[in-house]
Amino acid sequence: MYKKDLIKAISQRTGQTQQAVALFLNSFQDVIVHELSCGNSVQLVSFGTFKTRILPERFGIVPSTGDVTSYPELRVPMFKAGTRLKNKVGGK
Repeated sequence: MYKKDLIKAISQRTGQTQQAVALFLNSFQDVIVHELSCGNSVQLVSFGTFKTRILPERFGIVPSTGDVTSYPELRVPMFKAGTRLKNKVGGK
């Protein structure tokens, strides 16, 4: 499902215009991105939690040259599914 399909589906379920749903969805995404970039998490009870994780510095080999290079520590976003989501997807 693409973003435009999601907007259409939410619009049909709620009776809101697609423009209103798009504005809400874009604002929702902006808030989550802002909170994660500030190091905070966003928890939607029974759905899941958006948070960040630190990947430690690591070393790797460049395949074309065989040289060893280092990759710096990196903060990456992650999503941990909540109980209700896990149960629905898992068929319970």
